[in-house]
Amino acid sequence: KFILITAPMWTVTYSSDPLCPSIRGEDGIRSEIATCTVDIKTFLADDSSSYDAFLEGGRVAEVALSDKLARSVAEIIVPSSSSKTITVEANCSHTMTIEPLYKMLSTVDPHRKLNAAARHHLKRSMTRKIGNGSKKSSNNTFPPYMFERTDVWCENQKLFVTLRIIVETEHSLTNIDESASNDDVDMSDAESDTTIEQAKDAFITHALDQVSGDALGGVLRHVATATFQDRLRAQLSSIEAVAFVADGSILPRRSGASSMPMASPPALPFKAPESRMRKEVSVEMGKLCNFLKLNEGASPSNGSTIVTVTGLVIPHGVTLIVGGGYHGKSTLLRCIASGVYDKIPGDGREFSVTVRSAVTVRAEDGRYVNSCNVSAFISNLPTP
Repeated sequence: KFILITAPMWTVTYSSDPLCPSIRGEDGIRSEIATCTVDIKTFLADDSSSYDAFLEGGRVAEVALSDKLARSVAEIIVPSSSSKTITVEANCSHTMTIEPLYKMLSTVDPHRKLNAAARHHLKRSMTRKIGNGSKKSSNNTFPPYMFERTDVWCENQKLFVTLRIIVETEHSLTNIDESASNDDVDMSDAESDTTIEQAKDAFITHALDQVSGDALGGVLRHVATATFQDRLRAQLSSIEAVAFVADGSILPRRSGASSMPMASPPALPFKAPESRMRKEVSVEMGKLCNFLKLNEGASPSNGSTIVTVTGLVIPHGVTLIVGGGYHGKSTLLRCIASGVYDKIPGDGREFSVTVRSAVTVRAEDGRYVNSCNVSAFISNLPTP
């Protein structure tokens, strides 16, 4: 276990990397998987009130916590990944690199050694050391949805983070003492390995320090937002609905290729029209209510932990959305389709939900139709 200055206490264990097995000799590259573990209560700074609020979220809270930490890993380590070089002897230097597991999965062939191109990729991807320069957000590469992950997860009240650490050794032939005995070489190698292990532990600890500090800032808001969506979705069946779009939601995206919300203004917050489809829904949030940032018009009822939101209800049956061009029909449909997932805070649609079993079916643009029997869709045509 390693004590961090501003982060919780982690336990770090190492195992061989099945994708990039240990490589020695001329290549001088060694890749390992670091599994980092911490108690969730310890991660939350041993704050009993925060921990009790977290427990109320159940499994949804664990997924939200994992998602938040994974985004912090991406923020701190990717693409501004961390790299550090240490010199143990005059003729030998070691460069250590930390990466999330998904970073190299698509760029390294698991059936062969790391070649020069892969090593070049590693060096080019490390643009700065941890703690230097301004952070460049990489969360844009993450979808705005909270999914269960296999590289960051919660189990038995513990938080697990897996990282890849790569140690690349470079030897300088100019300073090698050919007169050194084999015993001297073995002793030097043993001392070198010990120094590398100590430096590796300190390096990962420092990375976890910064990742934890970044994640702790908004982790309970992340958890509260996911829990609210899950509990709101659970109430849809009681009002005979399949979807709910909350007032104040920002539905349009920044562009057709972006999942980021459009700035408001010019985007107009959604407001359900006065009709029988406009309803109020109340959700009991318990201790997580204090960490929930609500849309305009939504608030706890009479200072309690029950949050009431108003919006558009899509009932069971057939609902037709009509309107002119660029009036937001597709934007509303995309919001409804994405409601099967829990969204992150700040997405703009985090209080708009859809039943988990919903699916999206759409026509393929520009598809050529020929020799197809469409009588099942077109019948009783008017006659002259």
